[in-house]
Amino acid sequence: MSIWQRTKVYDDYFKKINSEDKAYFLGLIATDGSLSSDLKNEKRRKLSIHLKAEDVHILKKFKKCLKTKKKLYYSGITYYGKKKTKSNPQFRLEISSEKIHSDLIKLGVGKNKTKSLDFPNYKIVPKNLMRHYIRGVFDGDGSINKGKLTEIGLTFTSGSKKFLTGLKKELS
Repeated sequence: MSIWQRTKVYDDYFKKINSEDKAYFLGLIATDGSLSSDLKNEKRRKLSIHLKAEDVHILKKFKKCLKTKKKLYYSGITYYGKKKTKSNPQFRLEISSEKIHSDLIKLGVGKNKTKSLDFPNYKIVPKNLMRHYIRGVFDGDGSINKGKLTEIGLTFTSGSKKFLTGLKKELS
């Protein structure tokens, strides 16, 4: 635990992806998470995840995995620059941990990942856990589409062509 961190957290959680929950949360963070650093102190690094209110149970499970009592923040307002607009209710979890931040970068989830995210190889997410990673990706940026009659489709959204190409290859 860092000196400036007030609430304990299991810092080594993402040291190695070796369980279903770690693979799932890595996929969720790859799509719905963000990494940032404090402008005044570069060593203060943070992971944030915002999910719609109906998915708060996912954040509660993540808190349990991280062995933390960090509070969840509720908001029905979104900021675009300095402009404030109403949005769907959501919850946010912020984890301040240099170790988690650096481990996520080593696992391929860096800052400004939207257009540059790579799909992980089996050294990062073992083959037997890849379906759980993909489940996390789906919960973050996936959707189910119902077409005419019995047509049902799955859609994954990403700004990274490299990521989508790797996902397509894995699903083939």
